[in-house]
Amino acid sequence: GEMWRRDLGPFVAQSGSGISPILYEDLVVLANDQDDLKLDPNEKSPPPPGISCLIAVDRKTGQTRWQIPRPTTFGGFGTPCVRQAEDGRRELIFIGIARGLTAVDPQTGRINWELNLKLRGRTVASPVLGAGLVFAGAGWSIQGERCSAVRPGSREQPPKVAYEIKRSAPMVPTPLVKDDRLFLWSDNGFVSCLKAANGEVLWRERVKGEFYSSPVWVNGRLYCIAKNGDVVVLAAADKFELVSRVPLDELSYATPAVAGGVMYLRTQSQLFSLGGKKASATTATATAGATAGPKDWYYREGPLRGSLKSDVPLPLYDPQPEHLWNRLFAAFYIRPSELPSRPEYPKDSTTLDEWDRKLRSGKLPGGPVVKRIEGGDIPSFPAWQKTRYYSDLATFERTVKLLDEFIEARGEQLIADPLKRAFFQRDLWAVFDHLAGQNIARFNDPALTGRKSSVPDYQVNTFWIQDHKLGPEELRADLDRIARRETLCRKLAIVIKRLALPRPTIEALPDNYAAAIRSGRFATQHKFDPKRDYLPPGLLTQPDEWVEMDTSSAHLNRDSQEGQLMLLAWSIRGRAYYRVFWRFPGGRRAVEDYLGYLKREGVDWEKSAQHGLVAYKPDVRQIPEGTEAAIVQFLVVLDERLVPVPTNIAELVHLFVYKNVNGKPDPQTNAGRGLNGAQYVVRRRLLFDGLKQGGLDRVPDDAPAYRTLVNGSRDWGAFGRQQSVVQTCLHCHMFNKEKVGFFSLNAT
Repeated sequence: GEMWRRDLGPFVAQSGSGISPILYEDLVVLANDQDDLKLDPNEKSPPPPGISCLIAVDRKTGQTRWQIPRPTTFGGFGTPCVRQAEDGRRELIFIGIARGLTAVDPQTGRINWELNLKLRGRTVASPVLGAGLVFAGAGWSIQGERCSAVRPGSREQPPKVAYEIKRSAPMVPTPLVKDDRLFLWSDNGFVSCLKAANGEVLWRERVKGEFYSSPVWVNGRLYCIAKNGDVVVLAAADKFELVSRVPLDELSYATPAVAGGVMYLRTQSQLFSLGGKKASATTATATAGATAGPKDWYYREGPLRGSLKSDVPLPLYDPQPEHLWNRLFAAFYIRPSELPSRPEYPKDSTTLDEWDRKLRSGKLPGGPVVKRIEGGDIPSFPAWQKTRYYSDLATFERTVKLLDEFIEARGEQLIADPLKRAFFQRDLWAVFDHLAGQNIARFNDPALTGRKSSVPDYQVNTFWIQDHKLGPEELRADLDRIARRETLCRKLAIVIKRLALPRPTIEALPDNYAAAIRSGRFATQHKFDPKRDYLPPGLLTQPDEWVEMDTSSAHLNRDSQEGQLMLLAWSIRGRAYYRVFWRFPGGRRAVEDYLGYLKREGVDWEKSAQHGLVAYKPDVRQIPEGTEAAIVQFLVVLDERLVPVPTNIAELVHLFVYKNVNGKPDPQTNAGRGLNGAQYVVRRRLLFDGLKQGGLDRVPDDAPAYRTLVNGSRDWGAFGRQQSVVQTCLHCHMFNKEKVGFFSLNAT
């Protein structure tokens, strides 16, 4: 239903209102330039002039965030564009007759710079960006006066005109810049191709017709619709080539629209769609599944449980699966696997510990190898230290093509939502770290190889220099992979930088854990029931109940003997930070009293925890039954200066509830030894749906899964998809009989 409505008053203009608003982050922005019809000699009894302004309103409430008064002369119809300055700041670029070009800070409404181009007539075409310049113009009737190429200014330095094109300049069609070429399609059918940087004309030719449509670029061709309905197709090249001319046999004033591989053409009474794939039964099923929702995306039973039904991009960042962001995400986060099936999972939780030990030792044979499609809406990038999938030639060619498309099309401008931008940056940052880390290791970086650790990391392998048994083809293939990873990293770095948000915007990102509690979706008491989706409401807000434990060592370290949390932070390369909490039934005082007791008994729990495991000491009083512990992983994003900034977005929550503290078998607990463990992870489909459930979703206790952090170096980890959440709880916290109760808390 309708959320809000704003009446901006009467609109005075000879041709009515045709201005398009734009969305920028949490704003709706409109250039509300109107007419003073007294300036038109043909108006015999003109009405009072309209009230012109630039205005931004809150997209959720419609309330004015800022408004800039404008002189009223002749109305304009250009849509503003978003420019990212050299210092990383973004600004809105407006065009108007009275003021020329105006650059505005979208957060404050402050004018950064302005250049009066002394335009005459009306501004209909929108300003566009390219080659470090802003292109804009104006004109009368269907005749463009000129197109100006302006070098943007700043608050310290004024803008200036780099050059101007007066011959065959457009008035209504918006200019187009692609691959450092400027294409001008004039209203009376002259098309020009120029070097965008300096205005050098490469060609200028006449095509028949009058044009109110603006050209669009698709796969190396320009498409524009003439007023009579003819679709004119030209080669977007340094030499003029008329590819085709297709009549639609009806008047058209609309610009072609392109989305999801389909071009849409509108005439006075019809809408045409061109392109796209004719869906086979398989494709149609997959597409329908992507649209329907997560229950149709994944297999729910059998050996394929937890894997995707199709490699079609999921509608996560945009409702259309074929949106560029969805396609780029899918290229990195959906991949095939061939892994053994897990043996039959025990129904009695008290036998899970023994079953897990047999599985890890190889005494329990795995099931048959099954081909699957893994990934999708998962929290972690599916890659390990020795994963070579992303540097395979086929994968490289697919991903580099998508990155080029993103960079050339300014894909960062397709979505303004700060939450989506932060998360997309996070997703691509993980890819960058993985590929860069592999190349650092291959080149024997001393800062990496100088550390000694029992934990495998990016394994330094200089075999391509030292191993004389290796043939020339293997040597060449390895060097090719290094080059591919470097190419991907350079392009990823551009995209990551462009997605960066200003620090105030990052600091304003939502607290999704609080949203999860407010949603009412999660139980507020555990009642020792492992089937309850329990999230403690006071975890981050009630320090009298939940005590935050700080056992951090002085620096990040990848050594398991210097703290499990530090190992996790090092493994994820600082893209997240961790907070640890304890809660006793008696509240904060009970926790502090117990820690004081441990020190008096000679158990240095802080030092022990910094070394990963609490040193076992017999006869020490145990923690009370009902003790809870939590580890929360929070998102870190990069600001416009590429400085890491912590956020309030919880990506992962591990919860532990101790029904008993001696580790005795208890079939009423999901770990089978008196411990209930649960894991909640962020799902993009929920997070971007108005923070539904706070974006958090519980991982099924017994679901087959793979671990990405601290889980070996080979592809798909040490145990493939043999593990489950509860197995991980047992293995990490209760791996021998002594590690129960307090001694199972590890670094927590």
